[in-house]
Amino acid sequence: MLTLTEIFIIIVIHWFNDFVLQTHEQAIGKSNNWNSLLEHTFTYSFMWVIPGLIFLIMNPVPKSAGIILSFIFITFIIHTITDYI
Repeated sequence: MLTLTEIFIIIVIHWFNDFVLQTHEQAIGKSNNWNSLLEHTFTYSFMWVIPGLIFLIMNPVPKSAGIILSFIFITFIIHTITDYI
């Protein structure tokens, strides 16, 4: 179960990755330009690697790496579909 602190950290990371790192051109073009969309969603998804590595360092469980990689891949796919729509 996630603590309130962990939930807050996830929300802040999402906000930073999705809004601060998104350029104006990406925001305007992502619904009609595949390059803008994929550039944004790749950046968004890739930025989850940093907290993922921190999590792995703090919780060195063998299955964690696979779970984090799966999370990043699924995040990329779902975020791309969501932002396209």
